[in-house]
Amino acid sequence: MKRLEAVIAGMLLAAGTAWAAETSAPQPEKAVPALILVESHEFEMVDSAGSPCPGWGMREFAVSEGGKWREIEYGSPPSFARIGDLFQDLGAPGTGAAFSRICRANPCMSELDAMVLLPEKEAACPTVMVSRCAWRSQVRSGTPPPDLKPLAQRMRSDVQPLEEDAWVKQERSNATGAPWDPGKLKPPAPVESLAFELAPGTPAWFVTMRQEYDAQRKPDCGSDLANYWCAVVLQKGQKILWTAAWVATGEVKAPHCHQIIGVADLDGDGVTELVMRHQDYEGRTIHLFQFRNGVLEELFSTYDGC
Repeated sequence: MKRLEAVIAGMLLAAGTAWAAETSAPQPEKAVPALILVESHEFEMVDSAGSPCPGWGMREFAVSEGGKWREIEYGSPPSFARIGDLFQDLGAPGTGAAFSRICRANPCMSELDAMVLLPEKEAACPTVMVSRCAWRSQVRSGTPPPDLKPLAQRMRSDVQPLEEDAWVKQERSNATGAPWDPGKLKPPAPVESLAFELAPGTPAWFVTMRQEYDAQRKPDCGSDLANYWCAVVLQKGQKILWTAAWVATGEVKAPHCHQIIGVADLDGDGVTELVMRHQDYEGRTIHLFQFRNGVLEELFSTYDGC
């Protein structure tokens, strides 16, 4: 019996020693998850001593977990990225930066812990940066869709409730010094057409159309008094997947000026993400979309500004 007890004790000691050696051995670091960063819209960044922090100020916006994207709450301290992780500019492939430290940022509404990234080369701070990219579509200038009539009809339908708003009418009248006259609006015409792929082999357009009101005003999607409309349109059959409409007033206080930042598979699941921004009064909004089974769905968005 004593011999058996000694054998069992020896086995337990050996197992405990092996477990201790295994748990104390250096564990491989986990790879940074699929992560989207957005520019931190701050006035300044300072360290704990109050000294300026040079570099790009970014914050975590979205993370892919278990095949699903989750929005990261505004103001949350960085919790997924680690010092030294590399990120790429979604809108300009080849422009990268490393996460160097955390500093206090001072947006006009509240303070937050901003990620400070040191760029590999001198460049303007990107709007959106990502940790990985399995596939990316080039977004380039293209020719407008061949049949503009259904797009113009949809534009008029989307814009009409906006231009009938009493505040919009008053602002436009104030800007011209005369009563607003919708009869002066020109027919819708394309001002921008971008071509890209929503998935490999699935070409699409991003089209922006404009109804000019005052030919003497320099075109400006926020303040030229024109009507604007943009859409993501499949090239096959010109199917409209998504639209946004806005009206430019003399006072830029409404959402306007939409822009595609990038189109890519950002977490390697075979589903394309599309990131878009638009200008708001004293700030900007970043939108995250997914293209799945022929549908372009907005997952969520985040606002930075006052």
